[in-house]
Amino acid sequence: MASASSFILFILQASACLFFCTIGAQANKTFSAIFSFGDSILDTGMNNNLLSGRCNYPPYGRDFPGKVATGRFCNGKNPTDLIDLQNDDLLTGVGFASGGSGIDPLTSTMSQQLQYFKDYIGKLTGVAGEEKAKAIIANSLVLMSAGNNDIGVSYTAGMRKLEYTFPAYCAQLVTWSTTFLEQLYALGARRFGVLSTVAFGCEPSARLTGGSSCSMAANLGAQMYNNLLKAGIASLQSKHPDAKLVFFDIFTPLVNIASNPQQFGFQNANSGCCGGASICLPFSQFTCPDASTYVFWDFLHPTEKTYRIIVSDHSEFVKMASASSFILFILQACAYLFFDTIGAQANKTFSAIFSFGDTILDTGMNNNLLSGRCNYPPYGRDFPGKVATGRFCNGKNPTDLIAETLGIKDIVPAYLKPDLQIVAMSQQLQYFKDYIDKLTGVAGEEKVKAIIANSLVLMSAGNNDIGVSYTAAFGCEPSARFIGGSSYSMVANLGAQMYNNLLKAGIASLQSKHPDAKLVFFDIFTPLVNIASNPQQFGFQNANFGCCGGSGLCLPFSPFACPDASTYVFWDFVHPTEKLIE
Repeated sequence: MASASSFILFILQASACLFFCTIGAQANKTFSAIFSFGDSILDTGMNNNLLSGRCNYPPYGRDFPGKVATGRFCNGKNPTDLIDLQNDDLLTGVGFASGGSGIDPLTSTMSQQLQYFKDYIGKLTGVAGEEKAKAIIANSLVLMSAGNNDIGVSYTAGMRKLEYTFPAYCAQLVTWSTTFLEQLYALGARRFGVLSTVAFGCEPSARLTGGSSCSMAANLGAQMYNNLLKAGIASLQSKHPDAKLVFFDIFTPLVNIASNPQQFGFQNANSGCCGGASICLPFSQFTCPDASTYVFWDFLHPTEKTYRIIVSDHSEFVKMASASSFILFILQACAYLFFDTIGAQANKTFSAIFSFGDTILDTGMNNNLLSGRCNYPPYGRDFPGKVATGRFCNGKNPTDLIAETLGIKDIVPAYLKPDLQIVAMSQQLQYFKDYIDKLTGVAGEEKVKAIIANSLVLMSAGNNDIGVSYTAAFGCEPSARFIGGSSYSMVANLGAQMYNNLLKAGIASLQSKHPDAKLVFFDIFTPLVNIASNPQQFGFQNANFGCCGGSGLCLPFSPFACPDASTYVFWDFVHPTEKLIE
């Protein structure tokens, strides 16, 4: 596969980059924890108690352990789980990412996520003690996914278009993103992984309108944003040399998988396993029998199989001359984040994992909301225990898969309890502060500082601000294809590209400002475009539709969810399947 890039190898490379500043330093030094902020890409169930913006119902979670709809926008685990509330979870990380959120204040912002993080820190301090809590936060991995909803909702379908040109809006999103990262840095986080947007033009929602191929226009927009984001992360890294920031490109591998599904073992990349061109309906009777044959779970979200490919198929990437595997990237990023010189201590790992952002990382934060959730079947159909946890996927999402890959934990729980709510990234930041307090109580102040400083912070933002998805290859998502046909939506992807470029530049600037930190821009746009454009090449059969949901979220217990999410690039109208993330 000359043009494909595997998400897992990419993650490993990014991790290596995050951990090794020069060759010859400490070996086996990993993140102490992982935290995720942002949108549905990393959401592990933060929206489960909200009235909207949640997916804690079947068929979501169909392939999650126990087949539980946890609130993840996927059929199984998401990136937060695959990278990575009991006291043990306080010490090893939780998810703050909330489906539908964005970095733009007009989107359901991430400010609340930040507040939750502050609350978390308070709880952690109470459990572990101030010193231990600080150590945990410093040594944790913080994931961030943003830009997807900003581009799709606040800009494309919102008022921002009247205020900004698309390039200017992308630049503003990067500024907001780097500011958010600065706030996390101020709270003690030192290891960050920032995800690019997804391949908007390859999602079932995009293919439904644009034909069976990815929407080039939609993907170009995502690429624009991703490039800016990558530059922004590089700048932020220069600013904070004591930190480690890595940009994770999930766009490219997703494009590769969606474009060549059969090559990756999929049969369908044009529609979602559940729901067709929308979100899965609760207990839908139309869910496909095998989600592993679909690239997408619903109209936006990839299946767990897709996520797994994006996050972990490093062996296959080694054979690709022009591709970058997410896992290898992560390993390299981890190396970059953790090793300043070669030959130091061994076995230093991430203390915890935290995720911020949107549905890409959401593990169930929206489960108590009236909307924006998916904690109902068929979501979670392939999750351990077949539980609909609120992940926008059939199984695990990137948050789970990244945590799993790094050996932090198999599943990353959402921070919120059933009686809490989360949408804004500002609230996510507050939750992170709360988390630090809780961690300090468990591990002590010194240890908490070390954990936070050594953690990897992931952020996904801009997706809901610019598009009704995460910042990936908008033009390749089922929602974009639904409007522009099966091919890419070039306009949508161009917009995403513009934003990503500005965000990349903003991160670079922030890195320059904080040389003690490490910020990396993760490009998920490019690989998503590659996957959505060549789904067969990555083992998918369908990149035009979500496995569940068609051009929207999966409907609760939808009977129309595809039988095998692993053959779909997307799970619903926007979110990749777990297989694609892997």
